[in-house]
Amino acid sequence: MSEDGLEQAGMGIGLRAQGQRDPLVQYKSRAFDMFHYAASYFGDRDAQYSLAKMMLDGVGGAREPRQALRMVRVVEAEAA
Repeated sequence: MSEDGLEQAGMGIGLRAQGQRDPLVQYKSRAFDMFHYAASYFGDRDAQYSLAKMMLDGVGGAREPRQALRMVRVVEAEAA
């Protein structure tokens, strides 16, 4: 994920923080969305791995260990 993308996400989150939302929760949610986009549309292996780790830990969304395992298997299969 590019540094510009993270910076833009941070700017939007700063505006949301003014609306009484926890900026850390918003940042994690936005990061999850961005990794999901990069993994789904570009097949980016780093994004797929990061997304799997976030799913396993429940960061940015619900904890989904089964989905995380599927994502890791896809990354490993593509690497082989």
